[in-house]
Amino acid sequence: MSGRPTGPACGNNPNHPLTDGDRQAVENFKAYLADRAAELLALATVLEIPRPGNALPIQLRRSHGYTDRWAICDGTDGRRWHREVGWVHEASGIRDEAQRSATRYALAEAVPLARKLASGAQQDGARS
Repeated sequence: MSGRPTGPACGNNPNHPLTDGDRQAVENFKAYLADRAAELLALATVLEIPRPGNALPIQLRRSHGYTDRWAICDGTDGRRWHREVGWVHEASGIRDEAQRSATRYALAEAVPLARKLASGAQQDGARS
């Protein structure tokens, strides 16, 4: 055996360790990607989560006037997910600000909940 690393020179090959320069390049690229993702998210007003077996996705809609408050909408009936009671109709079920606040989520909370709703793991009713 020659003692030289075998296989391709990449971060996925345990036989070929990254140099300090390689590690720095990876960190720089991760920072670049994070910056671009933040810029794109700042422009987004609607994010869609696909629902298996349903043509209409669950939508996360940015609430007007808020930087990190999102409503989880079903896209079929004009309904929003209310944290205490489940689906409510936008036109009839959320007239006052307290009710409206119960349908707004930080993105970090909204995405996992929307995924549960899209998969059918979370159904109408109270919290999971």
